[in-house]
Amino acid sequence: MSSGVLDALQRLQPDAIEAAAAGFRFFGLERQATFIISAAERARSEPESDEMEAELDRLHDEVGSDDEILLRKFQERFAEDRSAFASPT
Repeated sequence: MSSGVLDALQRLQPDAIEAAAAGFRFFGLERQATFIISAAERARSEPESDEMEAELDRLHDEVGSDDEILLRKFQERFAEDRSAFASPT
């Protein structure tokens, strides 16, 4: 069972975290991209603690990385430039 941001960061390889940040940037979500990179750096450099886990979850909530935001940004980007997405085959 997932227990939040720290759990996700511990399970993902660094290239997957970079890809997530690139995806956020693709959709114009710079705050979310910056958060995921800085949270990953913190998770790698500091000892794990309940306080860090709670703070990362709180910051994640502040940044706003929920599905509704992602869906809205996808819809906006798709409406602007369909060619940025793969064609169905």
